[in-house]
Amino acid sequence: MSFVPLVNHSLKYNKAIDGLRGVAILLVLIFHLWPDYFSFGYVGVDIFFVLSGFLITQIIVTKLSSNSFSFKEFYRNRIRRIFPTMILVVFVALIIGYLFLLPNELANLGSHAKSSLWFFQNFRLIDEIGYWDKAAQLKPFLHFWSLSIEEQFYLLWPFLLFIIYKMRLNLMVTLGFILTCMLFLPYFMEIDNFYHSLSRFWELTFGGLIYLFNSKINDKTIFHKYSLLIYFSFFCSLLLAFDNMEFNLYKTLAIVISTGLLIILLTINSKNKFFASTPLVFLGLISFPLYLWHYVLISYIHILNFEINEFSIFILILSILLSYITYRYVEIYFRKQNSFKFAYILFGIVILLGLISQYVYAKKGLPNRSHFDGKDQLLQQFKKMPQYNKDGRNLIEKILGEIPNNDYIRATSDNLENKFVLIVGDSHAHSSYIGLANEFKKEGIETLLLANSGCAPYTERLIENECKEKITNIRILLEKVESIKNIQDVIFITREPQLKYIKSLFDEFSNKKINLYYLLENPPLDFSPDVCIKRPFNISKSKKVCGIKYEDYLSEQGEYRNFVKRIANDYQNITMLDPVNTFCDKNYCYSIRDNNVLYSDTNHHSVNGSLLQGKEIIEQILESKSNEIIN
Repeated sequence: MSFVPLVNHSLKYNKAIDGLRGVAILLVLIFHLWPDYFSFGYVGVDIFFVLSGFLITQIIVTKLSSNSFSFKEFYRNRIRRIFPTMILVVFVALIIGYLFLLPNELANLGSHAKSSLWFFQNFRLIDEIGYWDKAAQLKPFLHFWSLSIEEQFYLLWPFLLFIIYKMRLNLMVTLGFILTCMLFLPYFMEIDNFYHSLSRFWELTFGGLIYLFNSKINDKTIFHKYSLLIYFSFFCSLLLAFDNMEFNLYKTLAIVISTGLLIILLTINSKNKFFASTPLVFLGLISFPLYLWHYVLISYIHILNFEINEFSIFILILSILLSYITYRYVEIYFRKQNSFKFAYILFGIVILLGLISQYVYAKKGLPNRSHFDGKDQLLQQFKKMPQYNKDGRNLIEKILGEIPNNDYIRATSDNLENKFVLIVGDSHAHSSYIGLANEFKKEGIETLLLANSGCAPYTERLIENECKEKITNIRILLEKVESIKNIQDVIFITREPQLKYIKSLFDEFSNKKINLYYLLENPPLDFSPDVCIKRPFNISKSKKVCGIKYEDYLSEQGEYRNFVKRIANDYQNITMLDPVNTFCDKNYCYSIRDNNVLYSDTNHHSVNGSLLQGKEIIEQILESKSNEIIN
């Protein structure tokens, strides 16, 4: 292939091995483009791991055997192999992000760019999102998790092999023992099985063992004899991964072992008609830039709200074109540079680009970009209210005798001589607080908030360690509140409550001389409200109606609404509050209404949404109180 030149390899070139790379990248491509049809394609990464372990061990051991191994040279080669393409892809992705992303999206992109450039992206993702989660498509650097693992391995592997070699230990036996320990390590440590390096190093180690095993075999006729069985086992290991939606050690073992056997077979027969075919070798040669480019393009299609199926062929062609150009004019050039000066410069660029990415994150996604027209709505959507204030902490300390560790503690006054309403619940109570507090203030009533993130009172989460203490604090407050003469009303606000716990809540309050107002959950969206905000250059495909159908909302939450309404009528001191008129008309429930952004995400109010809801809810509360007086 004269149009795809080869670089100088430190090892004898094997076309079939590049063809196997081509198979691996093809599997990854079709998985990311058409996951419903090629759900097994994710194992392409496992094939890369085994290949990387095989080749890197071959390079190091060959050099060690000839007494010519140099750490400095090894890491120079890694830098000139990995850094140029990585720098280019990350830089272009950041430029696209600067032009088209909303501030919160750009801030996230900045944080992920840094962790990708500095090779700890896999650890960042452990705390953020699962690989198969739908929202994972909104992270342009998600796929850098595997590159991070490989680079972490490359950082440690030469030292390990060097020590084993210098100690004159048996390489195969020692590495076999290390691999066995790695396989069982996740059973003794609480680590993420998919992203964590210690859950993946064994795959690269296995590739290294395959090289050592292959180099020791003199008679390889048995592999010729059972070649069809090896091909068949490789094919079956792909099918075994069909429809898999989580990490499975046994399925991963199948693809790793079959890949190892296939590599041995391809070292014997480097002219294999299938694996050494021109299309697969071509894909193999450009596999590294292709791996980096394709997912960035796919992710941006999702972020900008276009249908991936409409652009899949275009993305495939563009990814291959960009990858060929990158391989031909970037990768080839830098891999020819033997000067350590180039490596130092590339290393410096990676550090600098990482710092720039951190700056973008620290500046919250640069919301004041001059070309961005949607600043006003963005400020509405992403304005966050503080979790705590001084009055809230002072007041709750007076009541409980200490400041609890709850996520949200706020108040409009710390003077218990004033009349108060108490708001409790989860993060929905916090997002509702500002609107209710404003309206109660107009009526001469102060407001106290005590709430948790994801740990609502009166749920089964009371038994969970991270929730138990926080929920207990609210329970203690509710027990004491009846004895505080200036707190006569409690508003309970939570997301997705379970019906049996609503009944428990109402039963408990039926014996209290205090009014309980139960605020129904606001209509949850089935899309991110971001898609309704005008992006720079009108590049995104916006929803025609920024809302969900009202009838769909009633269909989904009708049972819950009817249940609360029915049982609330059975208690004299309990009133149901309904926010639906704030968000819905007879046709839709909106994320943006009358140019007001009502949501900050799919279920929490924005500040504007909270203020508008507060006006609706205070009317319902005042009406219920006037009815009590009449009765």
